[in-house]
Amino acid sequence: MKFLNSIQTANTLVNLIDTHSNTSFAVAWAGTRNEVFKKLKDSKHKIRQSVIGTHFHQTDPKVMEWCLSEQPEIQFIIDPNPNSVFHPKIYIFWSNGGRWDLIIGSANLTTGGMNNNDELMLHVSSEDCDDEEIFRQSLKEIEEYWNNQSRSITRRWLNEYLPLYRQQRRKQLLTQQTETSEYEIPKLLSYDWPTFYSKVVSEQFDDGEPVLPVRLALLRKARSTFEEYKNFKDMPLDDRRGIAATVFYGQSGWEDLSIGWFGFQSQSGIYKGMIRDNNVQVSRALSHIPAHGNVYRHDYKACVEEMKQGYGQHYQQTGGISHLSRLLALKRPDVFVSFNNGIKPRLANALGIKDLKAKEFDRYWDEVIVRIIDEAPWYNTHRPTDPLEAKVWDYRVAMVDAIYYFGRSRFVSKN
Repeated sequence: MKFLNSIQTANTLVNLIDTHSNTSFAVAWAGTRNEVFKKLKDSKHKIRQSVIGTHFHQTDPKVMEWCLSEQPEIQFIIDPNPNSVFHPKIYIFWSNGGRWDLIIGSANLTTGGMNNNDELMLHVSSEDCDDEEIFRQSLKEIEEYWNNQSRSITRRWLNEYLPLYRQQRRKQLLTQQTETSEYEIPKLLSYDWPTFYSKVVSEQFDDGEPVLPVRLALLRKARSTFEEYKNFKDMPLDDRRGIAATVFYGQSGWEDLSIGWFGFQSQSGIYKGMIRDNNVQVSRALSHIPAHGNVYRHDYKACVEEMKQGYGQHYQQTGGISHLSRLLALKRPDVFVSFNNGIKPRLANALGIKDLKAKEFDRYWDEVIVRIIDEAPWYNTHRPTDPLEAKVWDYRVAMVDAIYYFGRSRFVSKN
């Protein structure tokens, strides 16, 4: 029997997941950016009846997305009692032969609970406790939560939860007064709409002319092209090259546009060949991303997997976020930002990201896109009435490039 602080708790939980055949838990809130949740994802088959609370909309929707797609034995408190708070923090592990471990105390399944906060947990095991009643009673409590208070979530319920979570998250970021705050507010996530807009429109060419009209022209052309053709493979070669930026200015049919904004992709011969030869899996990848409305994690993951297949045997030497994010930014500039070498260092710094590698597609989604959508005040504002502001708002995630990109396409022709 021993007491554990937050870091000791996380390390112990990870070890116990590996050690035992079964685990069950009940927590008030859960997040994805901690090692315990990552280990649970890898050990889904070990999870038995477990319950996560949703009071105050604190549980990360990415946890729910994973539960919807992977269907572990996890239910949620989806109709919280307004007169009380679901607030347990209990983790149970057991295996054949009567071996068990119980950890109970103050730590939620969040980054705060598993790392940042001052938490205290009591670890009791079958090795130091002859009486199994505490183990059986703990399992019974979780079973009661499972049977009488919790339910499986649906996509419809999650769609209703998302805006409430984002509203709560924005309040937390503005006040920094929350138990579950997992990091200080990064620069890009602190801007309100006027600040963000002013930074976008301040981008200039060397002669002082604004860049914004050039960027808007490219995004308008891309949007109209996606609307004209049902699939990427149906587009003429010049349009595919223009959207993919696999040729330089003046070499595509988009002569009146500077296609290098949002990242040239002309250095990879393999990728250029995929666009030139109309690789059908590039088109299939983009078809997983809806033209309008919400883009969900399962849409994005299906897109990524299809794109990987498109590279075939060349994936390890060339495939990466840079190619795909350029395509996505031009198809859905309200959701995606191009993430290439010209923007990566400065954008990563603005988001507090470290060492996001070329093929870490999940991290691009989780640490760039989801955080912008969930947390950035400038993203979660009403569409402005001013026509120019409204157009920037329509393309606002792709326009992050205007603030943080620095590379050769900054100096190409403004025509």
